[in-house]
Amino acid sequence: MNVVQKQERKNAIGNFAMSSFWAISTLFVNTFLVAQIFILSNQNITLTAGFMLVKYTLLFAFNVITSILMAKGVSAIWISRVSAIGAFVFIIVISAMPDILITHTILLGAAWGIISGLYWGPSTYLVVKIYKREHTKTFFTIKQLTILGIQVIFPFTFGALIDFGSMVITSILVGIIVALQLLTSFMIKIDQGDKRKLQMLGFFRAAKKKKFLKPIISYNGLTVLSGINSTIALAIVMVIILSMGTHFSLGAITSIISVVGMIIVASYKLIKEKRLRIAIFMVAAIIPFLGSLSLMISFGAISIIIFNFASAFKRIMFLEKNTETHNLPKYWGDQEFILESNLLIKFAIYVGRAITFGLLILVGTFSNPEYWLIILINLMLFAFAFQAMWFYEWKLKYKPKHDQQVGNTTITSTT
Repeated sequence: MNVVQKQERKNAIGNFAMSSFWAISTLFVNTFLVAQIFILSNQNITLTAGFMLVKYTLLFAFNVITSILMAKGVSAIWISRVSAIGAFVFIIVISAMPDILITHTILLGAAWGIISGLYWGPSTYLVVKIYKREHTKTFFTIKQLTILGIQVIFPFTFGALIDFGSMVITSILVGIIVALQLLTSFMIKIDQGDKRKLQMLGFFRAAKKKKFLKPIISYNGLTVLSGINSTIALAIVMVIILSMGTHFSLGAITSIISVVGMIIVASYKLIKEKRLRIAIFMVAAIIPFLGSLSLMISFGAISIIIFNFASAFKRIMFLEKNTETHNLPKYWGDQEFILESNLLIKFAIYVGRAITFGLLILVGTFSNPEYWLIILINLMLFAFAFQAMWFYEWKLKYKPKHDQQVGNTTITSTT
């Protein structure tokens, strides 16, 4: 193994470790910190959704800012390191001043949005730079299984620590994990590439020239639905807290469902027969919606468990979709516009999130918010099923294979 190959291996390990540590800290914030805000605010759906809406608004804004900075030659890995430093300070602040969760909720949402934007802005760029296209799906399979493992161990751990210890102790543990994220980032060394301007119009012109504009527009249309579906996690947290009321219950259910999700993803990965994979993919798209109907029948522990078990099947769609998202700039043979392609996808995700968080804020103002929350969950999971069908149709119509030349890269159309 030569020097270049050793560094490529270090890059891959460093990026994987960094993303795994981030998964733990963001699990803590997006699940348990949000649940704590929900509890302390007397189950205020509007305030909790407001925290998330502000977070994702700033996240997208800093995705744009980081894309501009990276285009001008600012190091992607150093932007990620700044995010880790910011996350460490954030955790220290909430550890030292736990009352800030309810007194400055929206400000905290803005702070975590900036931190998240600095992480996610360069994250896709780093994956594209570090992993070859044929390794992308393997990376995401291993990553998702690792994250599922994290979601087995840490929700139970965090839930128990918060209920039987304190939020402060849990925050200190998360602070140590964030410090490890920062340290592992120093394993990564990549060539940032030439300085240039961010060119959204140039991106669309290049895509049109290579006859890939329509697939890109279609893909970003279905990605809006991905944004809608990404807000289901907050709705699930609210439903569990409303029905069971403790962090321990939230952690236990999340851990158990993650075991189910791990088994589902691992089993799906082992299936090689194409028709069977397609059939499972389609069934997995519908099951979460059917599970959400149990909440309409009765709102209690049993229906919550049924709903969460059904939701575990969403993992199959996430695996397939994440792989295509990161490979999209490579399909049409021009990696010059990686930043622009990723920024467009992130905008589509933000649009979907803004719609559903806006609806959650509205739901919180109604006289019977629990009922309307369940209705909204059903609508989101119906959108998830529709997105899966649209995604499958997109793959049939547009996804390239390996034997047709487009631009400078060997790819094909499946049609």
